[in-house]
Amino acid sequence: MRPPPYPNREIAEAGFFPPDALPAATTPATRRRIAEIVYGHPPAAHW
Repeated sequence: MRPPPYPNREIAEAGFFPPDALPAATTPATRRRIAEIVYGHPPAAHW
């Protein structure tokens, strides 16, 4: 088993959430990426 990541300034927080209950601060771009994976939405031409 791997140890937890060492704290750094790149990622402030991590968690697991149902795709339909993401935190309010989740960016639209992140929501689109998740929808591509979870719901099979086609990938966006531009990020």
